[in-house]
Amino acid sequence: MAFDPHRLLTTRAQAQAVVTRLARRFGVRAVIIWCPCRRRAGARCGGRILIGPRNGRRLIDSLLHEYAHHLAWLRRPTEHHTTVFYEALVEVTTHWFGHTSQYRWETEYARLVRWARRDGWLGLAADAAPPTPTPHQKGSPG
Repeated sequence: MAFDPHRLLTTRAQAQAVVTRLARRFGVRAVIIWCPCRRRAGARCGGRILIGPRNGRRLIDSLLHEYAHHLAWLRRPTEHHTTVFYEALVEVTTHWFGHTSQYRWETEYARLVRWARRDGWLGLAADAAPPTPTPHQKGSPG
């Protein structure tokens, strides 16, 4: 069976397989803590990602978001929702989906929504051509 990055995640094993695949690309391991009743996802230092099916977002988006937090924390532990996190999220979502526009940016924090809108990721139809990269997309979104 071919790998499908858009496949719905419904179990801890599926979520852990995603993280294992990301770890191969980024060299950063993480462990899934499956919380069936948890309504919110979260990343913790030490590489633990708390996640469950009832968090109110598409599970793959939550998982990629939390993995990006983990990467950003390793890169700069004192920053949480800054350009370090945004850049990590762009890297993770681009790797996972093949293009950042496939991520559901509209479910993100207001600052990230503004950056995604500015960079052309928000509201891009799946069959539309991706925006032409600009120099700030590889550096600081600020």
